[in-house]
Amino acid sequence: MSGDPEHTNPYFQNSATKKKILFLCNYLQDKGWKEGINMQYKSMDSYKKTGIVGFGGSMGNNFLGYSLSVFLNKKILSENNLLENELKTLNWISNVVGPQYNFKRLWEITGYNTDGVRAMFNNRLCYILSLPDNDLTRTKEAKYFSRLFNKSLQIANGWADLIKSDYMEFHHKNAYLNAYAVNAFHTASLIVYLLEGTNFQVDKTAISNLSNTVLQMRIYSNKYDCPRASSGRFPYNLNSLIQNIQCYTYLAQIESPFRDQMKSVFASLWDPSYEPFVTNYIDNITCKIMYHGSIGAIELSSKLAAENNTEEKTPNGFWFYPYGGLGIYRQNEWLLSSKGNSKYIWDFESSKTQNLYGRFVSAGTLRILAGGNPISTKESGYTTDGWNWNQLPGTTTFDMPFEEIKSKNTRSFTSESFLGGISINDKSGMISLKNKDP
Repeated sequence: MSGDPEHTNPYFQNSATKKKILFLCNYLQDKGWKEGINMQYKSMDSYKKTGIVGFGGSMGNNFLGYSLSVFLNKKILSENNLLENELKTLNWISNVVGPQYNFKRLWEITGYNTDGVRAMFNNRLCYILSLPDNDLTRTKEAKYFSRLFNKSLQIANGWADLIKSDYMEFHHKNAYLNAYAVNAFHTASLIVYLLEGTNFQVDKTAISNLSNTVLQMRIYSNKYDCPRASSGRFPYNLNSLIQNIQCYTYLAQIESPFRDQMKSVFASLWDPSYEPFVTNYIDNITCKIMYHGSIGAIELSSKLAAENNTEEKTPNGFWFYPYGGLGIYRQNEWLLSSKGNSKYIWDFESSKTQNLYGRFVSAGTLRILAGGNPISTKESGYTTDGWNWNQLPGTTTFDMPFEEIKSKNTRSFTSESFLGGISINDKSGMISLKNKDP
């Protein structure tokens, strides 16, 4: 990018920068980053048998920076006879979502792995866009990409990712409201926007499923914060809606029955005067597992904000999400969430360092978000310092020493199936469960 005449980019067409790019490409090739490298995928054999693949713990979630670099520098690479080797590498490391893995069982399973959608589709799109215009495989690759992407946004059965019939986002066999799946919807919304108007645009059913799911995000969040009990092993990362407001920006550009609603939801969420909004969204231009921040994305959002669309009225009523074991009750500007677990909904997720005291978060936990401007978890009185993890509001639990709360048996199911909710005219609601500590 050269920048405007008054603010030129000193790195645009900079010879020293070009030299570094070429050096890095040759260095990576010499060190083994090339076609044939072991990507450490653990389940490729079972992928062909089950149609379900996993990327966790592999390099598959962590090379988007490379893919974008190949795409952005394809001209330089071509001029220096390096593009062919880089395309071979990029094809190899992303071929799991390419036609090389086209097999019957894959199409018998609806949905797709969340990591594949949030990360791998970006990588494959970089490969397709980096192919020379006269490459005969380019159209074939784009058609397959579109077909697999459409499949990923179909309603998934059982514990499979990504979108459930209640429009909950799913990963790790549970609703995951602040990571993984919401990031996948951000990536998916971007791809829908990029493919719109082409011969490979996303079909209406996929757009409808994605739109309905994205709209749930603003129901279970208040204003940007989601319930901690449904936040997996990241109990402090709750304002994920800020990071993913771009979903509404992209889907507001698409000709669909949801377009006007996307604009009004965006208008109600756009708040550059709020400091976390700036740090977590506007200034958060990074390339990690996903690439969601860019000057173009902010520019598109700024243009949408300038339209002065009417803000959506705050959703009121009661919702129960069976695939999340989650009840949401909203009146006026406040939100109450209630979370349960069962033989189908696991209790909590943790790691060696994350969410160590989360054992009781699904034991009927109640949380009211009503304080602050905008309303947030912290301003509603839920801080982390001094919290008693034995006594979560709404639960009946054991009084245990904190060290004993820690459990290696994470994502545990119980033997009880009784967990559900009911609404009366959206004015009142009830969630009930038979709780059993596993």
